[in-house]
Amino acid sequence: MKSNSFIVVLILILLTACSHTNKLAEYELRSKNYAFRNNLSSNAQQMTVTIKSSTKDTTDLAETISSIFTDVVSESKKRELVNAVDTHNLIDNISYGVSDALETYLSANIIEEDDGSVDFLVENSLRKCDLNISQSAVKIYVSSATRIIDLTTATVIWDNTESKSIPMSSILSVDNDQINTQSEEYIFILQKLFSLSEEELNQKMGLAGEYVGKEMGETLRRDIAESHRKD
Repeated sequence: MKSNSFIVVLILILLTACSHTNKLAEYELRSKNYAFRNNLSSNAQQMTVTIKSSTKDTTDLAETISSIFTDVVSESKKRELVNAVDTHNLIDNISYGVSDALETYLSANIIEEDDGSVDFLVENSLRKCDLNISQSAVKIYVSSATRIIDLTTATVIWDNTESKSIPMSSILSVDNDQINTQSEEYIFILQKLFSLSEEELNQKMGLAGEYVGKEMGETLRRDIAESHRKD
C-alpha cells in the first residue's frame, strides 16, 4: 500500500514539474497590448559554478588535463566568474525571444507596464544558470519559465518552462580546423573561458539566454498555431 502511495505521489510531482498551460484559444490575443516583467528566482540571482574534478582515467593525457584543470579552475577564478556574470542579461535575452514571437505571430503591441492600457502581462523568470565544468566537458545550463496573464481576469492563459544545457564550444565559437582532438578542444575552452573580460563573458553567456529564448518563442509559436486549430 505504501509502495502504491509513493508511486502516485511521484507521478503527481512529475506532472507538476512538467506542467504546461495553453488557454490561448479562449482569448482574443491579436494586436493587444502586452507588458513584460522579468525577474530572477532566488536560485538565479547569481550564476552558479559546478565543478567535477574527479576522474578514473590515469593516462598521461588525462593527467595533463587534470593539471590544467586544477591550475585554471581555482576557487578565486570561480568567484571571479560568479561575480562577473550578470544574470539579468540572460533573462533579458530570453524575454526577447518571447516578445519576438508575440510580435511576429500575434502582431502584439509591446508597451510599458505602467502605461495603463495593458491587456496581458508577460512574466519571465530565470530559474537557474549553472556553469558545469568537468574534466570531459564544459556546459552552461539555463532554465527559465514564462507565463502570460490576462489582466482582466488575472488568469494565467499560458505558461511554459524551457531548460537547456549548451556546450560552451558552441558559445565560444571553437575553430575545429585548429583542434585535432576532443581533449584539445576541452583545454582550449577551459583556458578561453577564464581569460575572457567581464564584458566578453556576459556577451557570451547572453548567447545562452538567446538559445533558451528561441526555444521559448518556438513553443509559443506552436501553441498559437494549436489555438487556431481549436477555433
